[in-house]
Amino acid sequence: MVRSLIDDGAIIQVGGSFGVTEKINAVVVPPTINDVLIARIDRLEEKTRELVKVASIIGRNFFDRILKEVAASIEDIVNYPLGK
Repeated sequence: MVRSLIDDGAIIQVGGSFGVTEKINAVVVPPTINDVLIARIDRLEEKTRELVKVASIIGRNFFDRILKEVAASIEDIVNYPLGK
């Protein structure tokens, strides 16, 4: 949720601490973690969203080579950073 607030510009980092901006007043907090995740995924670029969808079908843990094979239809997949 904090990362979402930072991405929306409602929270900014000033020096070694964080502060809020006027945008904090317009923030709508999603009622569930699932809603937070969906909102963040919706803001991704289309190719990245497609990659997330493919990865979610594979499961929680997988090797990047498996994702690359399954998502061969996504252009330039080898350039996407993959994490665990």
